[in-house]
Amino acid sequence: MAGATTRVFWDVDDFPVPPGKPLDSFPKNIKDALEIEGYISDVSFFGYDAGKLSYKAMCHYRKAQVLFVHQSEKKCTRLNSMLLDMIDWAYQNPPTRSSQKVNLLVIAKDIPDGDTEFVSVCERLQQRNYNVFVVVPDDCPEEELPLPSTASLVWRWTNLFDGGIPIEPDSDEDEVCETVTTDNASLV
Repeated sequence: MAGATTRVFWDVDDFPVPPGKPLDSFPKNIKDALEIEGYISDVSFFGYDAGKLSYKAMCHYRKAQVLFVHQSEKKCTRLNSMLLDMIDWAYQNPPTRSSQKVNLLVIAKDIPDGDTEFVSVCERLQQRNYNVFVVVPDDCPEEELPLPSTASLVWRWTNLFDGGIPIEPDSDEDEVCETVTTDNASLV
């Protein structure tokens, strides 16, 4: 879909750079992964962290085009900030009826057993013609993947980081994931 725009919302504490992987390849790999799926898009990156990154690490993220917009040690505060940023960005970038699509790529975990609006925000955005893509931990089993009403595409973290393809909806993966459920208590 030419002319699309994508904003990446990345909690670097939930999904740190995989060991041995270069951060500087991340923006290109994200664009490649989206293009494989037909989303030719301008991509921008918002980062969220617990405020514990060193100055040198922050410089590496900036060099990789990640703009940190919120820092908080509290996961709940970071997640709520991210949800508000997602809603605000969507409001400022409405999808058009033409071929232009607006995509949100969420790289964050919900709070297990937490009272959050994570799932409902993703669902409402999808209902309003936004594409919401989410990332799950590498060890997440298929039965705990987000429902299609919540996410258009779902990637495993390391696979996305490497620019790979999303999870096929009916794949036969049998792994363990403690943080992703589809009962609206926890998503990503």
